[in-house]
Amino acid sequence: MVLVAGEAFENLRTAADLLVKNGHPGEALEFLSARVKAVPWDAQGRLELARAQLASNRDRGAAQTGLSSLAAAPEAPYATRAAAAQAFAAFQASGINFGSGELDLLAKGVQSDPSSVEQPGYFYARMQAAERVADAATRVRLLLGAVEIQPQDDSPRVPLFRAAAAIEKHALAYSAVEPLLDQGASGYYQNPDQAENAEASEDAEAEAYMGPSDAVTLLPRIELRAEEKVALAAQVAQVLEKLQRLREAAGYWAIAAALAPPGPSREGFQGKLNAARAKLKLERQDALRRPVVSEHLEQKGQVRPRLKAKSQGVGGSSTEGGGGG
Repeated sequence: MVLVAGEAFENLRTAADLLVKNGHPGEALEFLSARVKAVPWDAQGRLELARAQLASNRDRGAAQTGLSSLAAAPEAPYATRAAAAQAFAAFQASGINFGSGELDLLAKGVQSDPSSVEQPGYFYARMQAAERVADAATRVRLLLGAVEIQPQDDSPRVPLFRAAAAIEKHALAYSAVEPLLDQGASGYYQNPDQAENAEASEDAEAEAYMGPSDAVTLLPRIELRAEEKVALAAQVAQVLEKLQRLREAAGYWAIAAALAPPGPSREGFQGKLNAARAKLKLERQDALRRPVVSEHLEQKGQVRPRLKAKSQGVGGSSTEGGGGG
């Protein structure tokens, strides 16, 4: 039966986490207390128990003792100790000594002044200060420092992307979020210079925009709410447009449209996608008309002036650039 049912206490934390996420921390206490009694070496379970006690305003003394002992426990993972120290800040206690300058700082409560957190190795203090600082440029500096300290940790990348985009550092913004974009939207688009003909390229492009299932894999390593994923896909598309990477931007406009619920937001994203597709079509037609520099005098195709987007002329008439051979 053990092989079939598994350990008796392995699902208690999962059940408690579901209750906490749905706003019932008091009901989660029973599950977490049983988990900690059964597996006292489970540091994460002890942390979640103390958090639930604080959130439900029950057994605050036990929560303070549990967080203090966990933050000072050298055998616990440092990330768990840092989270315990952050939660311990709610008690505003004095005389703290958890065996680490960063942990002591977290337990006292990181302020918006970044000078105290910009110390070697202070990853979690930088992250907490970045949440509280108002200046986007300072937030970028703090988050860049966090990435340098723990490049394998993905948690600073999305806030760094947003902060860098806010101050129009588009290349930095995209480089921050690019490692998380594993779904490879840019791979769906055929280079117009390599297309055998315009019709084949248009067919390939149309197929690329037809699959909303591609959007499911956006940021697979990061937990985000559905509306956050929509906003992030749209912001990535905007950044790529600023970087003149229109083909990739179109992919993320398609993802935003696929993820957005029916309504004005989806229609807006679809409009952005249609505009990007129109520009891409123009670029493809220009590429086919562009002269090829070679040792041969004759051109493979007919060379014509560069096409221009349609615009409203005087009196509302539509005009378009172009010309004869």
